[in-house]
Amino acid sequence: MRRSHDRLNEAVSAYAAVAQEGRDRLFSIAERTAPYELNLDDGVLVLDGHRFSVALLGSLSRASHTWLWAWANPAIGPEHPASRASLRLRDEVGPVRGWWELEDDAFPLDEIVDAGYGPGASVASVTSVAVGAGTYFGVDYGDGIAYLAVTDPSVRRPPASALTLPGRLRAAAAAVPGHAHAQVMTYAAEHGVAADDHGRSVVVPLDDGVVVLEINADGTLGQIHAATEQSR
Repeated sequence: MRRSHDRLNEAVSAYAAVAQEGRDRLFSIAERTAPYELNLDDGVLVLDGHRFSVALLGSLSRASHTWLWAWANPAIGPEHPASRASLRLRDEVGPVRGWWELEDDAFPLDEIVDAGYGPGASVASVTSVAVGAGTYFGVDYGDGIAYLAVTDPSVRRPPASALTLPGRLRAAAAAVPGHAHAQVMTYAAEHGVAADDHGRSVVVPLDDGVVVLEINADGTLGQIHAATEQSR
């Protein structure tokens, strides 16, 4: 009997804005398609001349369209330092969040939500956040893609801003429609912001202003009203 990916997919949808913010931060430092060097023994990625601390999450196989965790990869194994993040996901995150996929050595990606960059990236987007990383990075090795958690402090997400929040939530709502409430509440929580939840509307007080988001009956994002310090 095939198990449901509902809980993991809910997280992928909810974390869409957070994940994109992390990607944007990384690629504001280094060019996305620039040459790179990866040393898993040292946990270092050099991208576009910039050095980042990383950990291996897992990999996507193009042949089987499955995800394999780093700790279960015979070429890596659980004793390798690069597997620490994936072991933490297996032992600490999966059982708490109810994400069974983190506890199995491998699982199919056929029914994982695609938030814009493929199902493998969707898995990496939520699991990188779960281990405290700023974002993830995919390394294409031909037969598949290895996904890294970028743990380097330079890639920490910036503070939430009333200037950028509307655009981030519109992009997330377009990538994964119907989850606007979860997306704004998750974004606020990850940034330590106490959002005022009214169900069909959410008020997000920020240091540089206030953002009010309306949620449509079908869960999609409605109008956004932003009052910033600049507009006052």
